[in-house]
Amino acid sequence: MRKISLLLISVLAIAGLSSVFGGAEDDMIQMNQKRTEEALRQLANGSAQEKYLAALYMGASKNPRFVRPLGRELLQGWKEPKSEREPGSNDIRVGCGPQLSTVCPPSASQDPYVKAGIAWALGEIGHEQGVGFLKEAMSLASDRVETEIKRTSDARAKLSGGEYRTQVVLDRNVAGPAQLRQGYVYPFSPDIHWSQAEDFKAVISIDEMDEANRMRLEGYNYVNVAASILQALGKIKNPAALESIKAYLDHPIPSIRGFAVLAAGYQGRPALSLLLAQAEKEKDKKIQTRIARAVLLVDKSQLPQYKLLLKLLKDREKGVRIETINAFRELAMGEAVDELKEALKIEEDETLRGLLKDAIHNAEIDNILPVNY
Repeated sequence: MRKISLLLISVLAIAGLSSVFGGAEDDMIQMNQKRTEEALRQLANGSAQEKYLAALYMGASKNPRFVRPLGRELLQGWKEPKSEREPGSNDIRVGCGPQLSTVCPPSASQDPYVKAGIAWALGEIGHEQGVGFLKEAMSLASDRVETEIKRTSDARAKLSGGEYRTQVVLDRNVAGPAQLRQGYVYPFSPDIHWSQAEDFKAVISIDEMDEANRMRLEGYNYVNVAASILQALGKIKNPAALESIKAYLDHPIPSIRGFAVLAAGYQGRPALSLLLAQAEKEKDKKIQTRIARAVLLVDKSQLPQYKLLLKLLKDREKGVRIETINAFRELAMGEAVDELKEALKIEEDETLRGLLKDAIHNAEIDNILPVNY
């Protein structure tokens, strides 16, 4: 009788727990559904910060249902608002400022920081349906970078030598400071990027509580967007993605070419012949470093590319050494430990010394672990 009573108590306890856990599961499902609806709403109609956070949520979920909403938003807002009509055009252009005479700051859909976040999300989800959106956005980003490079060139041409000393005209053919924070030495402080922005010139000081100000402080431009798109394509491992990346391996702007090379490397073995062909014709030493890195990501037995990295590790140009050290940090090749330690002995730059220590650490761990190639 006692055994039967204990059995009944156990059954009732399990049944009670099941109802409790079942209720908790229902609550979780409802919470996720509510958060998904909110994210979709914010992606479509939210502020720049809301759109960015919605993209992060969608990317972290890795749920393919978000591919189309993200893709649609990525393709929005590429046409830049201007303060005057273009010759021969009847389009209305809205200007900003007291007399509507200045170019408006980017809207939420136009903000490069938001677009980079959306591209990242599509890469994290990794669904092949995202390739078409990323391919179209990459074409738009490339065109925008070329337009901004021309604008920079024209602005510099209008300045005399004296004016140039007091006014910085920023290059638009390299990624903004947010992209360069980890191990990249940039000749200007990031605050120059936002202080030169038209929409910041009219304010007395930065309001760090303002979401738009915080995002502009990141200093993203359309090279950052192109980089994020190419990185996303690199994560989606299928022939269509590789074909989209291939179109930019010979891009005239080295920054974009370099990101394309790495994206191809992340595609794995199908990209190896393309990368080896690029290695034969590339003249820029920084891009040579990226090609070697990409090749070795695919196949660490490619001895000529390994030897090239060792050679460029000793280069006099700091930018080349940064690229090479970052390559070794990612590759974690145990056989390079001695050469990396020699490079550390002679390196004068404190930032590069820190990167070298990371590279040495990763290489030493590789020596502890079993051979992985």
